[in-house]
This record gives sequence, C-alpha cells and structure tokens, in this order.
Amino acid sequence: MKKHRISGIMSLILVLAMLMGMIAGCGSTPAADAPEAPANNDGVAASDTPNNAEAPAADHSKIANIALAENITSLDPHHSMNMPGLALSDMIYDTLVTSDHAGNYFPSIAERWDISEDGTVWTFHLRDDIVFSNGEVLNADDVVCTFERLLNSEGKLAAAKSYWSALKGVEKKDDYTVDLIFNSPYACTLMSCAVTYIISDESYAEFGDQMFIDGNLLGSGPWTFVEWVDGQYSHLQKNENYWGEFDSYFDEVYLRYVLETSTAISGQISGDIDANIIVGGIPVDLLKLFNGSEEKIDFISMDVGSFQYLGFQCGEGSVFHDKNVRLAVDYAIDRQGIADYIFGGGSVPNGLLFKGCVGYNPDYPVYEYNVEKAKEYLAKSSYNGEEITLSSNTSTVYAEEVLLAIAENMQDIGMNVKIEVVEGATLLDMRNTGNYDIYMVTATAAFGDQYDFLYKRIRNDIYMSHHNNQELIDLIDASNAELDAAKRAEILKDINVMLREECSPITMVTQHNATQAITKGITGIDLFTDGRYSVRWVSWGN
Repeated sequence: MKKHRISGIMSLILVLAMLMGMIAGCGSTPAADAPEAPANNDGVAASDTPNNAEAPAADHSKIANIALAENITSLDPHHSMNMPGLALSDMIYDTLVTSDHAGNYFPSIAERWDISEDGTVWTFHLRDDIVFSNGEVLNADDVVCTFERLLNSEGKLAAAKSYWSALKGVEKKDDYTVDLIFNSPYACTLMSCAVTYIISDESYAEFGDQMFIDGNLLGSGPWTFVEWVDGQYSHLQKNENYWGEFDSYFDEVYLRYVLETSTAISGQISGDIDANIIVGGIPVDLLKLFNGSEEKIDFISMDVGSFQYLGFQCGEGSVFHDKNVRLAVDYAIDRQGIADYIFGGGSVPNGLLFKGCVGYNPDYPVYEYNVEKAKEYLAKSSYNGEEITLSSNTSTVYAEEVLLAIAENMQDIGMNVKIEVVEGATLLDMRNTGNYDIYMVTATAAFGDQYDFLYKRIRNDIYMSHHNNQELIDLIDASNAELDAAKRAEILKDINVMLREECSPITMVTQHNATQAITKGITGIDLFTDGRYSVRWVSWGN
C-alpha cells in the first residue's frame, strides 16, 4: 500500500485528531471512536433501519425539528438550487416524475409519458386527481405555466439555466396532456422533470414573481409553507388538502439552519432536534460527541456521490491560464492523505465521472500524487512566484483543514499560497464574478448523473472560469442529445478523459462516505446514494 507523506500542517491535523480521541477516552483514530454506524447503502430512509422499526411511538411532539447545515438562498423553487432549498421545495411542490436518484424514474403528476420518433417531443399524461393546497385543481395549465416561466426567464432562473436550455416550447394538448418540445433530443428530460416543481398558473397570473419574494408558496405537496426566517428556519405545516395517501404524524416541521455542527449535535442529544443532516455527512471527528446517545439516535452511513473539487480561474492574465500551472497543482495534491487524515476515510476518484456516475470507467486511473512530476510541470510553466489564494466557504466540511493541506502541498513544489474561508454568500459572489484564483466547494452527482455539473459549471461556465475548449463543449452537447444510454456513457467517458488531461476548469479532491444522525422513531427521511436527501415524508412511528 502506498504511503503518503504528511508533514507540517498535515501532521498537526493528525496529532490534534489523536488528542481529541484520547481526551474522549477512545482509540487512535476519530472513526474508531464514533458510534457504530449501520450500513445502509440503498439510498433508503432511516425509517427502513431495524433500530427505527423497533422504536416506540412514544409521546413525541407533533412538531418535527430537522437541522440542516446550510441556509437557503431563495424561496423561488426554480431558482434555489442548494440542498436545503431543494429540500424545502420538495416538501411544498410536486414534479412530473420522481426518482430513486440512481437513474430510475417513476410517475408523479404524470402517470405516463411518450417520446416522439425523433426524440424531440415528450408527451406527459397527467393524473386528474391532484389539487393544490387551496383546493385548486392541478392540470395542464399549471404545467404549461411552469415551463413557460422557465422559457421566458432568458436563462436567469437557475433551473432554466441548469436543466432546460434545450427546451423549445411547451404545448397543452388537453386538460391533462402536455407536450415538451426540444430543439434536439435531450437525454436528461426525466432527470430535469424530477427537479422542476409545478406551480399554480392562477397564483402566478395574480402575483407573478412577487409571490416567491412574499413567501406566497402555493403547491400540491404534503406540506404548506408558513414562513422563512433568514439564517434561522423555514416553518411548514401539514397540507390538509394533500391529494396523496401520506398523512404525517407531525402537524408542523421546522427546517432549522444550524451552521455550527456541534450545536446541532447538542440539540439532537437533548431532544430538541430530530435529525441532523449535512451534505457530505457529519464530520468524522465530531461523531464522538454522540457517544452515549446510541440508544436514541441512529447513525446511517453510506457511500454517496458527494465530493469536493477545486475550480480554477483560467482567464487571460490568470496564473492558471497556463495549463502547466494547473497540472502542477493537480499532481501536487495528496488526495489520499486528505481523505485518510482529515475525513477519516474516503476515496480518490478518477475524475468527475466517478464510481456511481453514468459514464464511469473503472479502468481509468485515479488522480496521481507525484511531487516530482508536479515540480516538472511548474518548472516549464509561466509561473513566477505570484501569490495564489485558495478560497472556500464556511459551509464546506473541513474547509480550512483541506485548504491548509492543499496549500502545503503547493508550497512544497515552490508555489506562493495563502488560504481564506469566507461566508457562503461571499464565495458565491466571488464565483459568479470570476473574482478568485482557486475555490473549493462540495457538490453532488445528482441522480448519479453529472449532467448538471457539466452543463452548468463547464459548458455554460456560470462560475466564470473563462476556460476555453470548444472540443469539450461539443462533447458535452453531444452527450446531452444522445438518447441511447450506452452511446451516451461512451461520450461521457471521453469527457472525463479530456477534463483530466486539460485540468480545466476543475480538478477533483476526494469522494466521500457520509454519516447522518436520525433520532429513533423518526421515519421518512430519505438519504440517497447521490448525496442528496429528502424530508418530504417525515413522520414518526413504531
């Protein structure tokens, strides 16, 4: 087994982790000190674990409190694309189809669908028994209104930009039949439908976009919106007019945005929090804080499509405009060391299309840690000692520790590096304007498909990396238009190779295993293998 050199800052991180273990009266690694986590790799909810099945339906409050580690950014279901925002929308609204987040799609508002011979028209046949929370019938007019809003947004709405740029039009065939019409065959139609929430045409005609600013969120899902207190919580209550069979034990749900993980853990141990969910999982070294609470809390651990990546500023005049500088950084990073000594475990991927993704190639080599090769690339580059800032945000797990490790790796090959960890909104603004050298964030492979990442971050360059590779863009377009799954997978394999060879505009760091904490008796919280989650069906039971 290859050994990884851990020096300076990395050694300090390891020593601190060991000291924390000894203070807690535990073993030599953080993972050994954590409560034993039951394996649950099926993308299934805590409700399906044996411990929860045995939990008594005691006198639990009729109000559920779920801690999420990030604030939402918008109440607009077509523009809030971070996980807490999607989780909120998923409780309030319905979509045409649903997914198991592993490439399979199922009826929801649409009970069936057809595809034209040329692949450019998808016809959705809707259920006729769905109503919004105010009793208004949901029909083709609402679906048309939803997609016309996306079409008319000129790409300003995140959902339109990420999922529907190939959409040409939407047409009502009858009260319960709708055509989606595309410029060309679109391989990710069902995936896009699964994250596009259907709004009320009558409500939108009356209020327009102001309805989302005012919190007038009318949906057909099992919960209705009460209020959002920015940075604190979103409050929902049971939809008494819900058309489905689901009837939660809870009358109300609070999604509480608790950025400090230890605070959320304390709240769960005291009983004030029912579930503690973090994209990428609860940090391994903090799991020991749960010691002694195993009888009342389940720890669900699973391999997920959650990963950290670096985004390079490749524009003219940037240090990373030079491919050799990018490759120098790429080979300098000790990814396995970061996974082992910071995350307490994880894997080095072989690219953006890692295991579990459409287009994954198990025969392609993982990223290589090679200091000598990194120095060679730097020596033949245009780099001349310029200071480089590594940036991340406060909601990225182990942001400071990972940045320190990467900074040390870069310093080891002769680069001048500093780090900064800023608020999430600050980093988002930096990315939206291209005002960065390198940033690091966590992302997920939604539905086991990297379409969203490829299209939004690379093909459309929404984070202003200014990379310039028309061949790569053409391949991404080809993958989006290929309806044959096997052929599309081959195109995606080529894309993965090109991303690795160009090291632009991103390079991967690590892929994660994630552990979430669910209080026994809580059911209906879905944890998916693509790193996403849903609290739509939250309830309490035997």
